[in-house]
Amino acid sequence: MKKLRLNKGHIEHFFEYNLFIPERMIYLGGESIDEDTSSNIIKALNLLKATNSTKQITLVINSLGGCEYDAWAIYDAIRSLKTPVKAITYGSCMSAATIIFLACKYRMIGQNCVFMLHDGTDGINSHVRNTERWGDFSKRYRKYAYKIYYEAIKKKKLRMTMKQVEEMCAFDTILTAKEAVDYGFAHKII
Repeated sequence: MKKLRLNKGHIEHFFEYNLFIPERMIYLGGESIDEDTSSNIIKALNLLKATNSTKQITLVINSLGGCEYDAWAIYDAIRSLKTPVKAITYGSCMSAATIIFLACKYRMIGQNCVFMLHDGTDGINSHVRNTERWGDFSKRYRKYAYKIYYEAIKKKKLRMTMKQVEEMCAFDTILTAKEAVDYGFAHKII
């Protein structure tokens, strides 16, 4: 096994940007998924892609979720890469973090990880007609999330309908690591 030589810059990048360049590892956790988080992760993905477009990137997730729009930005960035991305989740992978997790080609889950999916929450404080528009938009986004969950379940060859996926998301569906694998959300427990 090759011994990794670390320099001060590697350590500073990891703690400041959640990016460990020598191991091609990005860490998502400790904070809510927001605009800063998504911006930093997208930059890290592109930096690692630029250094080697074929070598796998590892995304380590421990997140309670956050802003769905920022999660979708990370999802789109991962899906646009030709570089394979492996996700490993420890602790928690909840809400918006599940969308990011499912964007990855290889998905592993820690044996004590909690995996939770739901419709999410909206906090709109606006003119009533704008609130209605955002509500309609939110319904369309939820259907896209349902489709992603459904695709993972379908690959596992489970007999679930889209309606059942919608019902799963109507309230918090909290899964153990084994259940996440059984549903097809994760490939294996580590």
